[in-house]
Amino acid sequence: MAKLYHEALAGDGAFASRGKQENVRAMAYLADIPMSFFLVKEGNPLASIDEIKAKKVGLRVLTSKKGSSPALAAEMMLAKYGISFDDIKAWGGSVSYVSYAEAANLIKDGHADAWIGPMVSAIVELTTTEKMKMLPISEAALNKLRDEDSYVKTVLPKDKYYFVTKDTPHMAEAVILVVRKDLPDDVAAAMTKTVLEHPDSLRNIHKTYSGFDPAKAFQNLGGPLHPGAEKIYKDKGFLK
Repeated sequence: MAKLYHEALAGDGAFASRGKQENVRAMAYLADIPMSFFLVKEGNPLASIDEIKAKKVGLRVLTSKKGSSPALAAEMMLAKYGISFDDIKAWGGSVSYVSYAEAANLIKDGHADAWIGPMVSAIVELTTTEKMKMLPISEAALNKLRDEDSYVKTVLPKDKYYFVTKDTPHMAEAVILVVRKDLPDDVAAAMTKTVLEHPDSLRNIHKTYSGFDPAKAFQNLGGPLHPGAEKIYKDKGFLK
């Protein structure tokens, strides 16, 4: 994930206790995974994420397992609104790190109010049995997530899900391939060349990668390319 690569190089965030990780370099950007869908039941009176802070709403929030990239994304997204998980608890709410199946069951049974995370199969299934609505992420928050934290600003197309009633800006995390910095340039170049010249091998792994575009694989990395990989992008005319 580009976000984790960015933090590894800087030695902050998830790597604050471990320090800078110098021996890593990016090889290719593969796909975007939309993150931090803020879902509540349709009858919930909240209309925006801003209201949570303004009204100090004590929501019972669920996100993915602690330490996972979706949980980190949820925390970073709320931070752009000036909201921390500790704030939510102080306002009488709670934050629980659970599996996707647990999240679906807890919301269905009325034991939780909100899900902040990706639209995996268990959550998609939840939205078919419970009428849900999405609190959109503001443009200002999305721009900060892009500029400050290496998330991707993407667009959820209208009717992708029934609660997306118009094309809606959203945040995503870039999935990337990372190699060791000390990997010989010719080896990194050969690996990159193989990936770029056999795109269907990646596209066929999972629908997440169905849109893999070799001409854009040097983008959205969160940090520098390995020199061997960079040479191949330049040789192919993708990178000037």
